[in-house]
Amino acid sequence: WDTICSIVCSPLCSSEVLGYFGKGIAKEKGYGYILRVIARNRNVGIETLRNIAEDSNLEKRYKEVAIAGLNFDNSAANNQV
Repeated sequence: WDTICSIVCSPLCSSEVLGYFGKGIAKEKGYGYILRVIARNRNVGIETLRNIAEDSNLEKRYKEVAIAGLNFDNSAANNQV
């Protein structure tokens, strides 16, 4: 968990890596908060944000930041609590 978070919060993390984690392990039980970190990274792609926001299996709290990023921009995503 710690290692993944330190990777996905980095401004040097590519959209491909963010997508890999955002569509994979971060959706597993116990890793949901990582989705919020991914959605806040300015390098995250629209496809990854959409994949997180539209996943009906995720709790609302894990989708909120991705939804803000899709509807507004990265600064709106970063202002989510």
